[in-house]
Amino acid sequence: MPPVLNRVKESSLTPSALERDPRWHLVARIAASPLLSRSDQMRDILFFLVRQTLLHPEEPIRETEIAYKVLRRPASFNPVDDNIVRVQVAHLRKRLAQYFSDSGKDEKTIISVARGSYRIIFSSRIAFPPEQDSDSSVALAVPENPAVQLSDAAGTHEPTIPFRSTVTVSGKLWGAMIVVGCALFLIVILLSINMIRDHRRIEALQRSLAPWRSTPSLSVFWASFFDSPHEVDLVLSDNSLLLNEQITHLLPSYNAYINRNFPSAEQTHALSPEVQQTVNIIGSKGLGSVSEFKAAQKIQLLEPGNGRLRFFGARQFPSAFLEQNNVILIGGMLANPWEGIFDEKLNFGQITRFVDTGHSYIENRAPQPGEPKNYLTSDNVGYCVIAYLPQYSRGTSVLIVEGTGSEATEAASDFLSSEEQMAGLLHRFHAKSFPPFEVLLKINQLRGTPLSATVEAYRIYPLSH
Repeated sequence: MPPVLNRVKESSLTPSALERDPRWHLVARIAASPLLSRSDQMRDILFFLVRQTLLHPEEPIRETEIAYKVLRRPASFNPVDDNIVRVQVAHLRKRLAQYFSDSGKDEKTIISVARGSYRIIFSSRIAFPPEQDSDSSVALAVPENPAVQLSDAAGTHEPTIPFRSTVTVSGKLWGAMIVVGCALFLIVILLSINMIRDHRRIEALQRSLAPWRSTPSLSVFWASFFDSPHEVDLVLSDNSLLLNEQITHLLPSYNAYINRNFPSAEQTHALSPEVQQTVNIIGSKGLGSVSEFKAAQKIQLLEPGNGRLRFFGARQFPSAFLEQNNVILIGGMLANPWEGIFDEKLNFGQITRFVDTGHSYIENRAPQPGEPKNYLTSDNVGYCVIAYLPQYSRGTSVLIVEGTGSEATEAASDFLSSEEQMAGLLHRFHAKSFPPFEVLLKINQLRGTPLSATVEAYRIYPLSH
């Protein structure tokens, strides 16, 4: 027995079954050849890979396992920082190929290391008789089954060659065509599987970024905005307008506001110069509301990656966009005059009395049986009107969120982003999709904090085209 084989046996790496396998003796001959006899690391790696392949054919051979057990690397070994295993195995592949093309050219079994793994491949070398127009024979490597060959190796004879045949030119061509066809078929299957997986990953990513899409009621409602081909314009109130209204007790007309003619000189001539100056200074500023910003943010977070959602202050919003885009109007009509365009279509209107800092309540213009004429607010109770008005002829929608105070406005945005609340609303409507509607929410609140929102009354409107 060659000295190298004795070395492996003494290290207790090989069970007795390997000693009866002719392939193990082939490994010993390779290890003793000049190509590997001077490289302890490559030689040890070869013995280890062959042993694992023959004795444990179903178990994968890992890079870290080779590093620990063969190359004696410490437990802190990291393949990313240390590529010793890959380098040595690459050299081993070249030495094996060189051995079987040179000193091992008469070996009946060929040993190689599989690409992309560390599994050993045993192939039988088959010599075909020369064809009439050929001057030399052709060698073909036929893969063997390591597990079957190991059981055959228990006898005293070497494994026999499974077949020997003469291949004609047409046979080679048909064989190549079959192989290519099978390869193309497998490629198509793999590409299809990858496309399905990518599609599922994209859907999962969309659901994680926009959870409303996986909820039945929210998806029905918000799809009319976020899946529309039109832009979504979210318009916030102009609170400087509200301040001037509280100071002057004057209300602008819609035309006066969009033409930047409020308050006009005729309206302010009776005011003192000091008040006129104050009104002019306030009118030159754009003032916002924190509660409205929070409400707008909650709507934006429904679809954070939607590039068609845009924000405007009421003063900067172009009137032409009302005809072209989906529009979400936030704030009362006094601070967001754009809501005045739709006021006559609604049943619930916000009325504000300018006493001290102002006082608002909701007017019920056509009370149904059991409904009050007015819904009065207090420190602990507020109201908010939500109106959904699809414009079917243009394929756009208008959403109005009009609260009597900051708490009510913020609570409305919570309502619109809650699957439970919107599902309850859809159940009230006895419908599978949202018709044009108007809902009055009652808000239980503390100063600055909304606590709960309940549906106080609602109206469903016929579809308009």
